[in-house]
Amino acid sequence: MKQLTVYSPSDVIFSKSFNSIFVASLKDNTIRQINLFNGKETVCMGKKYEINEDVSFTHEKSIDGELQECKFTQPYGMVLSNDQEYIFVADTDQNALRILDLQNQVCQTIVQGKKNFLKAGSLSLASIPQPKGICVD
Repeated sequence: MKQLTVYSPSDVIFSKSFNSIFVASLKDNTIRQINLFNGKETVCMGKKYEINEDVSFTHEKSIDGELQECKFTQPYGMVLSNDQEYIFVADTDQNALRILDLQNQVCQTIVQGKKNFLKAGSLSLASIPQPKGICVD
């Protein structure tokens, strides 16, 4: 079996629709997709941060946008929506919850710190310091 290049994995989810597992990689701030049919591993979400000589990683601000161009700052927890079209991510060092739209290939911040990016709803007063987990009901 091929050795994977996941750095400090923090969470793993399985998607039957994509025949893959998704792994949150803390140290390089990416989410990797591993195809269960062919074993191919790809960085499918998040742009890798550069590694310094002392093997620590830079911490830039998270960026929304296309899945391969978005940036996380320690994607700690993940959950797949019941319809398997979205992955919700606890972006710990940005104090944020983010949604990854797998069909449209985009990432968007839902809540960050005390700011709410949704127009209405119960999240308007949300404060989420360093979220480490997330679930869907």
